Amino acid sequence: MNSEAWPFVVTRNSTLDWRPIAAPPFVIDARTDFLLVRHTAGDGAHPVPLTVRHVDGPIVGSLTLAFRSRAATRALLADSRDQESQLRDRFGRPVFVVEGLALRGDVHLEEATATAAIDRIQTITTKHFPSFWCETNEAALAIPTASVEIQADRTMSVSPTALGLSGRAVAWAIRMVRRLTPPNRETR
Repeated sequence: MNSEAWPFVVTRNSTLDWRPIAAPPFVIDARTDFLLVRHTAGDGAHPVPLTVRHVDGPIVGSLTLAFRSRAATRALLADSRDQESQLRDRFGRPVFVVEGLALRGDVHLEEATATAAIDRIQTITTKHFPSFWCETNEAALAIPTASVEIQADRTMSVSPTALGLSGRAVAWAIRMVRRLTPPNRETR
């Protein structure tokens, strides 16, 4: 079954820390694009092989993120000098690029399908990374991406956010059920 997927790119540059430089429009509009950083780049070691992660966001609902990371090299800047040399930030840390796809809902992706789709969207990184490398504005917005069709299977789980319930509403409902449920007493 075909599903709609939105490409995203998360990276750092010489002065700015991790941030999305390209993201799904609905994530940008909801001002929750940092969730892409939190769930893909984080503080873990890079490069990251293909990873598929299901995320429940309080505003955008359930998402499936398929992503991987690679070294950001001078080739991304179209710099003919030592193209394989990895870029570094102002503190000397190596810079990586996370490229991936966001799908609405809890979706099952085959590894080969996700890999091929991410291979096709690398042009987004090639197009937008050079201008981002010079960016110093902390408030710069991510560039909205157009959706692509990929082969994916929807799973049949329903999350509280898909029902329109926030984390607070779910916690409140659990407290009420516990409060109203009589204690289990054994009779003799």
